[in-house]
Amino acid sequence: MDLDDETVALYVEEALEHLDGIEDLLLEIEAGGANIDVDLVNKVFRGIHSVKGGAGFFGLDNIKDLGHDMENVLNMVRNKELVPTPEIVSVLLASADLLNQMFDDLANSNDRDLSEPIAALQAIVAGEAPVAAASEAVAVAEAESAAEPVASEPVAPAPTAQAPEAVAEPEPAPVEAAKVEESPQPAAEAPKPAAPPAEQVAPEPAPIAEVEKAPKEPAESRGGATAESKLRVSVKLLDQLMTLAGELVLTRNQMSLAVSSGDRSQSEHASQRLDQITSELQEAIVSTRMQPVGVVFTKFRRVVRDMSKQLGKKINLEIEGEDVELDKTIIEGLSDPLTHLVRNGVDHGIEDPAKRKAAGKVEEATLNLRAFHEAGQVIIEVADDGGGIDPEKVKAKALEKGLKDKAVLDAMSDAELVKLIFLPGFSTAGEVTDISGRGVGMDVVNTNLTQMGGVVDVTSAVGKGTTIRIKLPLTLAIIPSLIVGLSERRYAVPQVNVQELVRIPAREVPERIQSIGRSQVMRLRGELLPIVKLSEILSMDPVYRDNETGELRRDRRGSLYDRRTHTNGFDSAEQERREVAENRRVSFESAVSVVVVLAGSLRYGVVVDQLLDSEEIVVKPLDGHFQSQAIYAGATIQGDGGVAMILDVVELSRFIELDVSRTHELEAARLQAEADESGASGDTMSLLLVKSGERETFAIPLPLITRIEKIQRDRLEFSAKRRSIIYRDGSLVLFTLDDVADVQPIADGDEAYVVVFNVNRREVGLMVSSLEDTLNVAVEFDRDAFRQPGISGSAIIRDKTTFLVDLVGVVEAAEPDWTRKAEVIEAEADSRSTILVVEDSSFFRGHLKAFLEDSGYDVLTAEDGSRGLEELGANLQEIDLVMTDIEMPVMDGFEFTRAMRADDRFRHFPVIAVTSLAGDIDKARGMEAGVNEYLIKLDKEEILDCLDRYIAKAA
Repeated sequence: MDLDDETVALYVEEALEHLDGIEDLLLEIEAGGANIDVDLVNKVFRGIHSVKGGAGFFGLDNIKDLGHDMENVLNMVRNKELVPTPEIVSVLLASADLLNQMFDDLANSNDRDLSEPIAALQAIVAGEAPVAAASEAVAVAEAESAAEPVASEPVAPAPTAQAPEAVAEPEPAPVEAAKVEESPQPAAEAPKPAAPPAEQVAPEPAPIAEVEKAPKEPAESRGGATAESKLRVSVKLLDQLMTLAGELVLTRNQMSLAVSSGDRSQSEHASQRLDQITSELQEAIVSTRMQPVGVVFTKFRRVVRDMSKQLGKKINLEIEGEDVELDKTIIEGLSDPLTHLVRNGVDHGIEDPAKRKAAGKVEEATLNLRAFHEAGQVIIEVADDGGGIDPEKVKAKALEKGLKDKAVLDAMSDAELVKLIFLPGFSTAGEVTDISGRGVGMDVVNTNLTQMGGVVDVTSAVGKGTTIRIKLPLTLAIIPSLIVGLSERRYAVPQVNVQELVRIPAREVPERIQSIGRSQVMRLRGELLPIVKLSEILSMDPVYRDNETGELRRDRRGSLYDRRTHTNGFDSAEQERREVAENRRVSFESAVSVVVVLAGSLRYGVVVDQLLDSEEIVVKPLDGHFQSQAIYAGATIQGDGGVAMILDVVELSRFIELDVSRTHELEAARLQAEADESGASGDTMSLLLVKSGERETFAIPLPLITRIEKIQRDRLEFSAKRRSIIYRDGSLVLFTLDDVADVQPIADGDEAYVVVFNVNRREVGLMVSSLEDTLNVAVEFDRDAFRQPGISGSAIIRDKTTFLVDLVGVVEAAEPDWTRKAEVIEAEADSRSTILVVEDSSFFRGHLKAFLEDSGYDVLTAEDGSRGLEELGANLQEIDLVMTDIEMPVMDGFEFTRAMRADDRFRHFPVIAVTSLAGDIDKARGMEAGVNEYLIKLDKEEILDCLDRYIAKAA
């Protein structure tokens, strides 16, 4: 077989890493006896499965067959069909030893006689007691392993006299030259007469032996990383490192001189120079470890080719982004997860040619392997155009295997059900083969990637295909992190996982934090976000700092929204009075700090005591005492010498137990309460309050904002009568409200804020002087009183006249050619499309009607869902599309849509929800009711794009 040396070496390194430690795990399993630790069995199972999978690709049949029979035994142990007795564990240990020996002599591995160990394994599966076969196999394995230094002794003792008789087989000449001996081994006698002579070895495996012997090291050196770390670095980069090292020495001398002379100015200059050189040196050193991901990608061409032939499928592998670079450590750890993903895509995801043809697809399937940069991370996607993952099939299999309760499964969405494929032991394969069906592949992917600080997600559509998306950090050595405080300890959260920081004022805690079952949620811009208290996860007593003494004291609140109680210093009457007080939690120190993080597709909040600082940290591996704590991804040493543990946000998310049905109920109750409180006088909107001048207050709809940046005024550039800043390697054009509206000029100052948003797929910014607050408010805006370019309405908010900003209107007034415009239809009235707008707010009803009519549509309106049904019945032939609000009296948008879908006359109409409720829960309820699209009512461009799609489709 013609094998690529580099690919074989990579496989051997991975295989030895998988096999390392299996002996200790098997001994732990034996010690447990009938009390089987499934997690331990799974670890052994994953290692053997990965070794066997690669062996099949390279034609190493003996390794594949032995691994397959070991899996059969381990599978019975994992399913508790078999108790791991000492005899059974002895056979597994002997088999693991044989695998290691075959990797030591890979060129001759296929010539080894494995009839006895395989017979012993098969006898176990058949329910027999393979004592004799097991004893013989163990004796051979122990004798051979006794000639080399090992980490631990075999389980079943063998007579020492057998050791000289059963050493290694005679080595053929090419292998002998390449072999690196750890200790002298007699080769005069062979344990098996059937061992092949040297001349029978085919000439092509000789290079394999050379490759395999290169990484061979003593057993004690195999812990953690079996690969011999070697890197090729360009001379240019080495010259740069030498130059920086020289600069570092010079700066050190300057610093020493400045300190000895007491020259503060010179010390500051040297310190700044030291900081600059350190950053450059860090960047250069990190770049030496970077390797193109193509090193891993290229091996899958052969993998897909061989598997497609084996399975009788036609598959075209497309590879993109081979030049994208990652840290060598991540590259090495990425190979195994990607192997599982590609194998699953070929075996499970892509259908047979006959099935594809019957489904109207081309017979040749496409498997896409892609890498690219996004938001400071590397994204790797494995996508196929196969049959997709059926959520109902996943649900049935999870129920059958007892992985989840039926009530939990019934509450899950299709996307959540698909993610169950990452559970250990899950598989939808109908039978067990050499390729799949044992339920270990996706579990391995999730486990390995999490250990590297990565996140894996899956999206799938039945009949269309599946995409696995992996997010990875560029390097594991130095990462930017947010430092948070809990009691007197500090923790680091990688910034790639941090979305935003939220501080909830004390007076708002009871309103914004609520309980759902055993979990707590936080209201954030109209969305319910699950939160976890870091102190509870770490089993630490919550504390607070006393305002008077500054001491840390225990917090007796059971929940975040409870009032703090004191039992010292008050008589019973005073204590009772304080207990029933309306809300005593008003001090600044009682505010709640939340870090909003993203773990795959799950967004949640972590409650901490303090938000300290952002800094780049050096990642240190955990000591063995902490490796069992999955919530830690590592540790770092800070500038003061203290240690900060690095939190794994994916593992932290496992502490969230959110009842989906209760979430819907709570959100519905919240909406009803807000509607009752406001007298249904207006929509609940998420707004950002800002100031441009010194006195006027403006409100910007939060869902339309991409992000907010704080800038220094001296960064502003002026050219072609436009104001801009250098932003993300490009120019961001800035506008101010006084550019287009009759309002106060923007206030002077050294700093300003830029509200970034999109117009016609172009990022632009609105510059304001200060940010006041964010809030959810139910209020009716006046459309006429202060209407002008860039201002669409006004309302009284917090006893102040507040102007509602029309972001698109600002750009449209300043740069008319930049905005998205619909083609105004000049045809006769009977050929124009008609849209029914169902909206209770007179402001938004008038706003949408005028906007749509200006864009060339005829518009009918209704004040609520009940009136909307009447308009549909009266104008059935004229109406082409329905736009509806969600929050309405009499009949809300959800009820209105359900009524339409239940009526044969109306069910064919496209329904677009145009609302201010932008949370994921709201969208899920809308889609469940039958809404086709869910849009923000003030997003003019998105509304026009959506109308274009549906009107064109109807035509």
